[in-house]
Amino acid sequence: MCPSGHVGGRWVAQPPCKKIRAGNLTLASALLLSGNSYTKVGLMFNFCNLQYFSYTLFNQYQQLYIIPSINEFWEQHKQQVREDKQGKHIALSGNGRNDSPGHSAQYCTYSLADIEDTSILQMNVVDVREAAGKSNNMERIGLEKGMDMLLSSPMII
Repeated sequence: MCPSGHVGGRWVAQPPCKKIRAGNLTLASALLLSGNSYTKVGLMFNFCNLQYFSYTLFNQYQQLYIIPSINEFWEQHKQQVREDKQGKHIALSGNGRNDSPGHSAQYCTYSLADIEDTSILQMNVVDVREAAGKSNNMERIGLEKGMDMLLSSPMII
């Protein structure tokens, strides 16, 4: 019995969402989408003496719920943007970003955007192993992969 006189059941601070805590899933999503790290946010929670979910649970949320949702949204958005630009002349701008500076990067994310409205039309992640172990070749490979995809679309590049 609680001090207010409520009897029975199990008290929870968060509403359930398919047998998981909605607040935990929302927090894990916000953490990932904001670019913060699990460790830094955990440290803040620790300083505030707040309960925080485990790193294992955070990874499970990412793998089972968050990443699939992001991928699904991206594919839908990409399809809609391409349909809107079908048959139109598109001038592209491209740029690659490595996961670390210098010549020791493992991954490069290469993006191609429409110069007119800056909408992202294609993104590719290139692993250094695709570039024969040379990270300075990853940007070129990202451009080639992206252009192959866009040139096969109904847009006029």
